[in-house]
This record gives sequence, C-alpha cells and structure tokens, in this order.
Amino acid sequence: MNDTLRLTDQKVLNQAQSLLKEHLPLKADGAGCTTDDLLKVLLAVATNTGTLESVCTDLVGNPEAETIRTYFNEQLQVEDLPDLERRLNAAWTANIPPRVKSRAREVAPNAA
Repeated sequence: MNDTLRLTDQKVLNQAQSLLKEHLPLKADGAGCTTDDLLKVLLAVATNTGTLESVCTDLVGNPEAETIRTYFNEQLQVEDLPDLERRLNAAWTANIPPRVKSRAREVAPNAA
C-alpha cells in the first residue's frame, strides 16, 4: 500500500491559512474584508516577496491595500512580533510528522 501523500499548491495554501488562522490574532469581519482575505494577502506577500499593493492588485477580488494595511496596523504591534514569531514557529513545526523529524534531510540544494 502506498501511503505517500501528494502535495499540491492548494493543499499547502489551505494548511498554511488554517495554521495562521489558529495562531495569529488577525480578525476582520467587515463587508469588504474578511479574516480569510487578511491571511490570503499575508501569505501572498510572504511567498511572492511582492508588496502589499502589488498583491492586492494582482489577486482579483481582494480588498484595497490600504484596507488590509489598516487591519494589520491595528492588530499587529511591533513589540508583539517576537512572541508571534515563536508561536508561529511552534505551530509550523508541530505539524511535521515524527518520521520526517527522525533524521536530517536536505531540503534545498547548496548554492554554489
């Protein structure tokens, strides 16, 4: 029996959004912006190394960048970032199966 799971972009995105929703104190329930919008934009900025403006422009149906920025500024404080980083790192690593953690693995080729 082959129990290897197949990763897809959508599965990774869904898992990342679920973890962020559980561990980040971001909330939005306005008519034009939801918590899922905040998480989607945050992940897009983080993974594409784009700007908030470019992500909001590129992703159809997203709220305006200024709306997203307002929610982030209200809810994410600089002094809380070290604690948020620790919590998120713990969340990401908690989902790594024990069989993966059992030995060292190469995850990226060495840059020469």
